[in-house]
Amino acid sequence: SRRLVLFPSSEDVQDAWLIDSDPDTIWQSASDEDEQFLALDLSAKRNISAIILKWAGLSSAKHVIVSLGTDCEDIRHVAEVHVASNGWDHVTQVILPSNQTARYVLIQLKNHQPELQ
Repeated sequence: SRRLVLFPSSEDVQDAWLIDSDPDTIWQSASDEDEQFLALDLSAKRNISAIILKWAGLSSAKHVIVSLGTDCEDIRHVAEVHVASNGWDHVTQVILPSNQTARYVLIQLKNHQPELQ
């Protein structure tokens, strides 16, 4: 059996809402902080080619950063995207470079665009 363990940045999160396999269920941070994160333990190493985020309504983060790891010490940045809102209930797909193997997935959601240098 598969077991997914979720570690959200907000303690008031109903974590079961994020991983209940029901596409009509939403998770919304209760916090108005500029940055949120979700850390997922997939319980075993898995091949991952993309992260797909479906936003509820018109809300979304402006910037998404994905990091992966095979253990807690080996978390590495693999991809990031600037999110363009494309209307109601839009989807952001973060395509990962090549085929990635990971047990841990860290998704950072930022409400600002990083400044270009």
